[in-house]
Amino acid sequence: MAFKLTRGGVTKLINDETSDPPHLQILNIRNVGPQSYDPYEYKGPPQKSIEVKLSDGDKVVSALIPVKKCHLGNWEALKQYSIIRIRDFRINKKFDEVLATMLVCEFDIVSTPDRQIGNPDMSNMLEQPPSREQIQQQLLQLRLQQQQLEQLLQQQSPIQNHQQQKQAPQNLSITTQSMHNNAQFANNITRPNPNTKNTSCPVLSPINSNPCHSNEHTLFSIVSLNPYQNKWSLKAKVIKKSEIKTYTNQRGEGKIFSFNIMDDSGEIKVVCFNDACEKFYNLIEEDHVYMISNAKVTTSRFKTSAICSDYEIHLEKTTSVILCQESWIPNIKYNFIKLNRLNEFNKDDMIDIIAIVLKDNGTLQVFSKKNQKYVTKRELVLVDETFTSVRLALWGKLAEEFQVEDNSVIAIKKARVGDFQGRNLSMYANSHFQINPDIDEAKTLFRWFISHGNDENFQPLSNATGISISFENLSRKTISQVINDPALGRNDKADYFSVVGTIAFVYEKSPWYYTACPNCKKKVIDNEDDSWFCSKCEETIEQPDYRYLFTVGVLDYSGLIWVSAFHDTALKLLGIEASELLQMERNEYNKFEATFKSMRFKSFVFSCRAKSEYYQNNEKIKYTLVEVQPLNYVEEGYNLIRQINKFNN
Repeated sequence: MAFKLTRGGVTKLINDETSDPPHLQILNIRNVGPQSYDPYEYKGPPQKSIEVKLSDGDKVVSALIPVKKCHLGNWEALKQYSIIRIRDFRINKKFDEVLATMLVCEFDIVSTPDRQIGNPDMSNMLEQPPSREQIQQQLLQLRLQQQQLEQLLQQQSPIQNHQQQKQAPQNLSITTQSMHNNAQFANNITRPNPNTKNTSCPVLSPINSNPCHSNEHTLFSIVSLNPYQNKWSLKAKVIKKSEIKTYTNQRGEGKIFSFNIMDDSGEIKVVCFNDACEKFYNLIEEDHVYMISNAKVTTSRFKTSAICSDYEIHLEKTTSVILCQESWIPNIKYNFIKLNRLNEFNKDDMIDIIAIVLKDNGTLQVFSKKNQKYVTKRELVLVDETFTSVRLALWGKLAEEFQVEDNSVIAIKKARVGDFQGRNLSMYANSHFQINPDIDEAKTLFRWFISHGNDENFQPLSNATGISISFENLSRKTISQVINDPALGRNDKADYFSVVGTIAFVYEKSPWYYTACPNCKKKVIDNEDDSWFCSKCEETIEQPDYRYLFTVGVLDYSGLIWVSAFHDTALKLLGIEASELLQMERNEYNKFEATFKSMRFKSFVFSCRAKSEYYQNNEKIKYTLVEVQPLNYVEEGYNLIRQINKFNN
């Protein structure tokens, strides 16, 4: 029997010049992808793929066939030397780059001979462009070399010169995910000492040039990792480490701890279960640099705002973790936001900022209701070239150890936006900061401050409009005016208004509450084992908080609107904690129902927020209750008289 292949089929596939499905032969098959279950991953079978070498008798190309694209019969019948008809395929391109494998989406098995057809030369495989990882490493090496050259040409920055004029204040050496002193960093580059170790960020070089490098695997950057790579090494700095925690699932009890690592390209989470947890917990320390290899990259189960990577690393018993002695500081990538734009962000959003430390107000003891103890708080006043000032809060050990000179530049990655008494910022465990960083933005900001900022009056955001507005001064509207205003809620920022109305309807059907993290108050995920997971704090919660979220119908003489009530405002309406009401619903339903209905037919001054949202391409104005106040009947009477007088005039 004669077996025929499509001559030139490989070239036609790559160039997308196929009119008829080509017939190609499989030279070899290799399984890739996850091979085992993991208690930390999503439930369901692991998603395997196979990598094959396809030949047209002359040329060879690599291809990837996902299991989910294969019919069961095709999958089981697929063997070495099988001839397949490729009916659908993809050349996966990213950043104008062809990846090393083609993706076969649909195929049929034509025949299965017992020999190789033709004389394809493996060295004659189509030449592929550089992989994404190679491009990333080359760009990183060029960028690092350029930075070192700039530092050689510029011995000191204007910031450092000014600090010397102020009698050389003490350099900051402590960090929270510490960023060490840039002046020392620059000195180590410009005046190297052959008898000391280089503390600058290492340039990617051949693997055997550094004793900390693996001798077997290629050195990858964090951004280049994906689950389909087998042999890789990663060099990164630990910036956060969790405690060991226990969990219980269908397989029994287990232990887990995690830590976050960073290199010049980004940040990723590393997770250790059971045996790996015991093996690596004492080895891993914050602010140390490690070489990691023989670990597994998997899709991240919980995507957080703190870490942008879609993947996470799981360490196993065979994983190698080597401590590197150099004090390497990864280059942080910032996306700076001007201080006058803070009102554009929501509470608890994470942003990057760069500003001048105008004043350190020192520390004070604040009583924490959550922990029922006093904690240390330090407050800094920050300003920038928008002539805006904002308060920055530091807590706990960081607040106690933090030292900075007034008029220094501070760059913060992942500062948390708050709205207590106006817009403010806080630094938490996931925040990173640098004092007087050697970057262009810091130099420009410092020059501005020396020239214009010393004697200027700055506008504090605590008095700016935003969430912390003065509700007494809101525009008073009727509900019909709210409904018929075509611009209300459709601006770039949310609109605020107040109405005098009566609660006519209460939508008390479940869920009228949500489970929240006791620390950040964000919604948590039920692990279905009597525990919850907070993706923001990256912690497992044994007992969540219960917080209100329900909708009420507010009515006046002109119309009706439905308004969402969150915990703080709902608490004023009901006068009982959500956890107590939940117990009432479970044990005394009639009393629970009466409590909810007690809100009806009560009148208040409602301060509301209006903002447009899109659902399935349909626009809808969402109204949220931000404050509720009892009616002052005397004042409301005067308001009515003033309105009547306007009509008379």
